[in-house]
Amino acid sequence: MKATLESADNLDLKQGTVSRILVEDGKVVAVETDLGLIIATRSVVITSGDFLRGLLHVGEATKPGGRMADASSSLSDNLRQLGFQVGRFKTGTPCR
Repeated sequence: MKATLESADNLDLKQGTVSRILVEDGKVVAVETDLGLIIATRSVVITSGDFLRGLLHVGEATKPGGRMADASSSLSDNLRQLGFQVGRFKTGTPCR
């Protein structure tokens, strides 16, 4: 499927961790990645994965993050600022 999408006309795929969706006059104009790269766009498809506001619990300690040292995304804070209701699905998955 990835190869099919990459060869589609008029479709430019980017992969990265988006930290902010930039909006002007109520319309999406760009996204900003966690590396500070700003990508202009007219539409965005959010595939949040597992780590939107992800938390790691080790004993009594808690820190942002995901499995295998993946980072927790800060996009949920930006979505809340844009007026979206953001919830959390806590799985409580134990270590394997």
